Amino acid sequence: MAVTVGFSLRQFSEVFKIRDADGQPYVLIGGQAVNYWAEHYLHADPQLEKLQPFTSEDIDFKGSRADVQRIARQLELNPSYPPKVAMTALSGFILFQIGDLKSSIEIVRRIPGISDLHTPAIQAEW
Repeated sequence: MAVTVGFSLRQFSEVFKIRDADGQPYVLIGGQAVNYWAEHYLHADPQLEKLQPFTSEDIDFKGSRADVQRIARQLELNPSYPPKVAMTALSGFILFQIGDLKSSIEIVRRIPGISDLHTPAIQAEW
């Protein structure tokens, strides 16, 4: 049985320095986005306290194949891509170290149910 490691959103603080082609932060999605909101509302909802720690194995952003390249370049890491014939929303991923542990940054092309024209973004900074 494999042991999985969960990382807090703050452990990805280096990743929040990256910017898209317009100089804006990328849209955070997935488990770490849920963690952001859980931390945000923790003081208002004591029930969230028992669900801590808020962690995820990786971090996900909305973006294209070009964004995968841009993020990898800014972090000085190597991008990876799914096979061109793969039927996936995954644009690509970048392996990322947190201390001695491995994680990844995944960039997803589409978010089911959300229009590309109206994707909301929240800037999270530490």
